[in-house]
Amino acid sequence: MRVIFFGLMVGTAVLWGAGAGAQQPRNAPPQLRNAPEPERKLPDPRHQSRTDQLFERLSAARDEAEASSLADQIERIWRRSGSDTIDLLMERAREAAVAKDGVLALDILDSVLALKPDWAEAYSRRANVLFQQQDFDGAMRDLRQTLQLEPRHFQALAGIGLIFQQGGNKKQALAAFREALKINPHIKGIKQTADKLSVENDGQNI
Repeated sequence: MRVIFFGLMVGTAVLWGAGAGAQQPRNAPPQLRNAPEPERKLPDPRHQSRTDQLFERLSAARDEAEASSLADQIERIWRRSGSDTIDLLMERAREAAVAKDGVLALDILDSVLALKPDWAEAYSRRANVLFQQQDFDGAMRDLRQTLQLEPRHFQALAGIGLIFQQGGNKKQALAAFREALKINPHIKGIKQTADKLSVENDGQNI
């Protein structure tokens, strides 16, 4: 699976950018002064049907190359906000995170979620920035919200596993990794990590 901007840097047991200097955890609820009304659009049934087909093929992918291609297509659908304004804000958040300006990235992502509070991908991306700042509780909340909106978000499941692993909770980490692998059996690095945890937990590979 190609690693996208806020994707998982699997294999190092951290999320994208986790090696950057930590800042103070940010636990306050998102706020946006003078925010316009949130954009609310009904999901496009054509996109939903296409996504369902891709997930079916992904779960049956024969190798990492096939899975990577299918996962890329799913991720492109996830990244479609349906709004030029929101797309521009997401690009600015990406640039801020690349520049290691986590505070600015989070402010922009708060604005995105004020405009589009039902967009799973925005929560997923904000979770990665929060993880980068070592706000693991905040990252976990956003990953769980991601899954509320998109239960098949394999990156969010893998991210939850990494947070549990970071905290030394191997059993729950393994459970999250196994759920992620049911959806995408070829997430780079996760299968190896899950196998190792499985031996440590119950003495057998998954």
